[in-house]
Amino acid sequence: MKNNNKILAALCVAFLMTPAYALEQVIYVYADRTPLTHSYEIVEVDELEDVSSIDILSSGPKGQMSSLYIRGADSDQSLIALNGIAIKDHSSPGGTDDLGQHNFTGISSVEIYKGPMSSLFGANAAGGVVNLVSDITGRSYIGSSLGSNNSVLAETQLSGSIKNLEYTLSVDGEQTDGISVYPDGEETDPYENKNVNLNLLYSNNYNNLRLIHIDETNYSNLDSQGDTLNYTSKWNWKNTQLDYNNDTTRVTVNNSTHNRIYVKDDILEGQYDSKVNTAYVSKQIEDVIVGAEVEKIDAEFLLNTGGLYPYTSSVDKTRTTKGLFLNSNSVVKKNVVLSSGARYDSIDGFGEKTTGRLGLFVKGIRASVATGYRVPTLYEMYGQDNYGFNGNPNLLEEDTISYEVGYENNISNTALFVIEEDNAIIYNGSYVNDTSTSYTKGIENKLTYELKGVYIVNSVSVINAEQSNGDQKLRRPKVTNNLKLYRLVNDVVYSFDVNYYGKHKDIDSITFRTIDIDAIVTFDTELTYEKDNWELFAGIYNISNETYQRPNGYSQLGRNAMMGFRRYF
Repeated sequence: MKNNNKILAALCVAFLMTPAYALEQVIYVYADRTPLTHSYEIVEVDELEDVSSIDILSSGPKGQMSSLYIRGADSDQSLIALNGIAIKDHSSPGGTDDLGQHNFTGISSVEIYKGPMSSLFGANAAGGVVNLVSDITGRSYIGSSLGSNNSVLAETQLSGSIKNLEYTLSVDGEQTDGISVYPDGEETDPYENKNVNLNLLYSNNYNNLRLIHIDETNYSNLDSQGDTLNYTSKWNWKNTQLDYNNDTTRVTVNNSTHNRIYVKDDILEGQYDSKVNTAYVSKQIEDVIVGAEVEKIDAEFLLNTGGLYPYTSSVDKTRTTKGLFLNSNSVVKKNVVLSSGARYDSIDGFGEKTTGRLGLFVKGIRASVATGYRVPTLYEMYGQDNYGFNGNPNLLEEDTISYEVGYENNISNTALFVIEEDNAIIYNGSYVNDTSTSYTKGIENKLTYELKGVYIVNSVSVINAEQSNGDQKLRRPKVTNNLKLYRLVNDVVYSFDVNYYGKHKDIDSITFRTIDIDAIVTFDTELTYEKDNWELFAGIYNISNETYQRPNGYSQLGRNAMMGFRRYF
């Protein structure tokens, strides 16, 4: 459910901010991770897909597998974190994190770091980071919504305090009949989820102790190269985080587990399990933050398909990474900030890696250079299957380096960037490193403006992402654009969206040949009424009922509608 009144309030603040003030506001909850001189945004959950240079590609409607692309980088180079701590699913053979499976229950905002951020987050932040922020909200409510395809959602949140203890408990669930993921399929593919987020905060003077527990579960019906019957998946993510912090110190321990089960014709076809334990500590000394991080990974999966040509694939490995880092944001003089950082990682069974960043901000102009890397997945190094595949334990890490310049004022934020990638991991019967360099070049802009009571927000990106041989990378359109128009009249916010997804290359789901995909434009509209602790909303999405597949072979929703309410107390 969107809260457009909050958006309007945020826009009004943005119009009044000077560049220096905007710079200060970037220091958020987890400032020890925040790069002041790099492209960085904070948005609400339902605004994530509207951010320029961010593309969440879902293989069908909600509940299907998804890939996250940041500035044209490969999806396995995008890192997902919770309150600054990586929550990657290491049982994935390709190393991709499935952001589309997360239901964002109890997530108050999302931080987006664009470009390589390994000096801040370590391994696998080669393309960028999406950081989910879970925090005490102070608001309680109950809500429900109904929509197309028999969609039903129920939600509740309880917030309060008992002496020095504050709490927020968020619970929600959703189910829908869905559509056929396979184009022109005869059976629908239902989806259901159940989610809980508990957030406890004990504060005493300047000391804060926080406990967060999240449990999200999705049940999905799948299609695979046809209108597949009786093919289901269960995705579960549990995360427990204990965090102590004061003005200068942060100490965090985090346990993140992913479990995925796939069943076809009542037979277990695949099971994927990932467990990550992380310990993190940082200390601020003047303008410098120093710290250490230890991450222990345990990943296992077994895929065993039947049929005419049975296929078995597996991996069962552990990995430990130890990191030391130093970051600094120094105000040289008024409106001039110098940002720098370095990190050293030692990866068990792999080797050592050092990354860094350097940035400058002067009167709205920023310039930076940053490096990142992705460690080969456990499957890429050690996996095996019954057709003779064996992983390559000699793989090198994928290296990225980004050069960026940008300018920000009260209404516009623009960035130009070039990203070089070396040692890209490619598959040609086995996994090997590409010996040539690939380049991604782009420009992005976010425009925020008010014209006669209409608030205009436009996010555009033009990206040319190429492989080392000059071919366009798949599923990365050169041009994407999201235009949002808002107007507030008598406690009602009216909004209208125009979404442009440009031409791009894809793989034909039947012939497996590279094909050209035409651009598509979709339109959405919503209205929200908020007064006296009531919030009512209604929306129509894909108004023109465009029929399209993204990626090829996976249907997306046609025209659909949703309406509902929240009652705050």
